[in-house]
Amino acid sequence: MTPEAKTLLIVNKRNGTIEVRLPLEGALVETVDEATGEDPPRRAMLTPRVISLAPFAVAMASWR
Repeated sequence: MTPEAKTLLIVNKRNGTIEVRLPLEGALVETVDEATGEDPPRRAMLTPRVISLAPFAVAMASWR
């Protein structure tokens, strides 16, 4: 937590897709997985409150 935002790091350690339901909406989610490769993280707003993570993906959700 910082005065500007709260951040949650989500790591999928499994070799399969998972869905994570969060009790917040409107968070900025940045995701790194096999599909992003060497590119920057994908960015999206969290709507609805579910994040789908590919195998071994890492996501960071930030909100105020």
